[in-house]
Amino acid sequence: MSTSAKQLFFSLLLLFTAAVWGSGFLVMQDVQEIVPINYVLAVRFSVAALGLVYFVYADRANFGWDKIWQGIVTGGLIYLAYWVQSYGLYFTTVSNNAVLCALYVVMVPFLVWFVRKQSLSWRIYASAFTCLLGVVLVAAPNGMDKINSGDALALTSSFLYALHMVVVSIYSERTEVMSLTCLQFAFAGLFAFIVASFGKPWPQHLEPSAYYSLAWLSVMATLMAITMMNIGIKYVSSSKTAIILSTESVFACIFGVIFKDEPITANLVVGVVLVFVAMVASQLEPSKEGKRNKAEILRANSNTLKATA
Repeated sequence: MSTSAKQLFFSLLLLFTAAVWGSGFLVMQDVQEIVPINYVLAVRFSVAALGLVYFVYADRANFGWDKIWQGIVTGGLIYLAYWVQSYGLYFTTVSNNAVLCALYVVMVPFLVWFVRKQSLSWRIYASAFTCLLGVVLVAAPNGMDKINSGDALALTSSFLYALHMVVVSIYSERTEVMSLTCLQFAFAGLFAFIVASFGKPWPQHLEPSAYYSLAWLSVMATLMAITMMNIGIKYVSSSKTAIILSTESVFACIFGVIFKDEPITANLVVGVVLVFVAMVASQLEPSKEGKRNKAEILRANSNTLKATA
């Protein structure tokens, strides 16, 4: 498979990830009212870690403190990002939360520039801002209310998501990505369990629907989705990844129209069009940058082969 074909395939994989996360908005709204946030996150990440234990076993020859440290860092970042975003929902609207969290699409290119000292194509910056405009039209068609503590938490989670994407992108260049993903889940689940032990207890009784919701969040929205993200980001630049994954709020609105009979508005249609235009534009990079990306991908593949040999 050619490099361009691989990038297209993994871009579509990331788009599917965004769709799964979009469905998670609907599920999370319901289950969060019944089960404390940290228990929800603990279950999600622990189930996801168990689903990937084999890859840690397969990569045991290359296991060391460096790999454990990478798991602690990425696990801590993804736990904090999820917790801060979820907690912020108690103090602000879903629309405000979705818009402010989507700001990571703009933050990632600047973090890439700051961390890697790597210049990016003007298309990436233009696509990021176009995508953000589309998300705003979709998630907050009437504008956002006065900034409050929930909005500040959503903005913080946006930065954490952006930082997590950049860190995973860096680590995946020199380590086996599946074992890293398992460690990430394991440490995120551990952190969530520790924090949960100091809060409200697990509910004494749960309806079957709550268990179905937890299963969907654990298997599809965590194990499958984040694994696909970590694989995809190995072949798609972190800036493009951010643009594609920011469509989760768009999918959330689309699912709301389909499953909750929410109205279809002009802003919704225009916003969706802008987001997908931004995604397409982000894939049309100049040949010089494309060559550099190809070299980075080949180097990453080489490092992975060395790590698993």
